[in-house]
Amino acid sequence: MPASNLVPVLTLLVANQWCKRKLPVASYQKRYLFLTGNWPLQNMLLKPLMQWIHVGSVVLMIGGFFFFRVVLLPIANRSTDSENLIASALRRFSGIVWTTLLTILISGLYNFITFFRSARADAAIDPIVSDYSFYILVLGIKLFIVFLIFTLAVVLTFPYPVFGVYQKRPAPWLNLTVILGLIVIFLSAYLRRLG
Repeated sequence: MPASNLVPVLTLLVANQWCKRKLPVASYQKRYLFLTGNWPLQNMLLKPLMQWIHVGSVVLMIGGFFFFRVVLLPIANRSTDSENLIASALRRFSGIVWTTLLTILISGLYNFITFFRSARADAAIDPIVSDYSFYILVLGIKLFIVFLIFTLAVVLTFPYPVFGVYQKRPAPWLNLTVILGLIVIFLSAYLRRLG
């Protein structure tokens, strides 16, 4: 048996002894598949679907903010009743924002869990090759910027009187949201190359 296959099997043997159960060899293979998250249907269907939902939601939200800033806001500023037009556009856009925030959170959590499952399996096989410290640093920066974008999205679209100051003059906050969104898209592409 090659050494690369021996480490996961030994890890599972120790885990099995810890559970105080005697399982057949096929069960070890099933447990390894569960730990790594590499089920065939998951790799063929679920992972690409969740990635598509995640990327599509990010593009829809950041693209919506970009459209709002570059197209709608200049037109609204030329109209006679610009504040009401901006407020009604933000109300209509808030449904899209809240839906994309929810899908980004769910699909991002799924991607996060599947990545760390496969990273844990890689580390069990060869801990020297699988150094994810830089990946985790970039991921932490990305998640912090995502938190800022979510905060700005809530401030710009949630109908609460405290946020009225930001919603009446949304241009600088939309600029910041779009710039941060483009940085997150770049960091995501960079993480795909690292992982």
